[in-house]
Amino acid sequence: MAGNILEFPVKPANEKSEKSRSFVRVATSSWSDRKGMHVKRTIRWLRRRSSPIHLLAEDCAQIGSEEVLDRIVNLDECEDGIYEVKAINFIRDPFSGAIEDYEYELVLQKSEDHVNVSFPNAT
Repeated sequence: MAGNILEFPVKPANEKSEKSRSFVRVATSSWSDRKGMHVKRTIRWLRRRSSPIHLLAEDCAQIGSEEVLDRIVNLDECEDGIYEVKAINFIRDPFSGAIEDYEYELVLQKSEDHVNVSFPNAT
């Protein structure tokens, strides 16, 4: 299937086409042990709320999690919660127009914003 993964159309049953949407849950945990204090950030894919192709999951499979984490421009400012992943800051090849690079932004979702999002074909 040819095309841009960032603009992959998802067509729910009996509805018009939508662009792909990816959601994640950001959680922070902290603990201490005899070696010191520790902080851990977790970013979980919310596959049931996302379209069939999850942007971050696909990129992690292709280029690795370290590279993907570097592309998230606002991760340090994100508090725990549910976020929609948006691709931003596209850099295009001047001759072909193909996307060469991009970054991600996490947009905090209010509780009512993400409840009604469903894609019946998602696994």
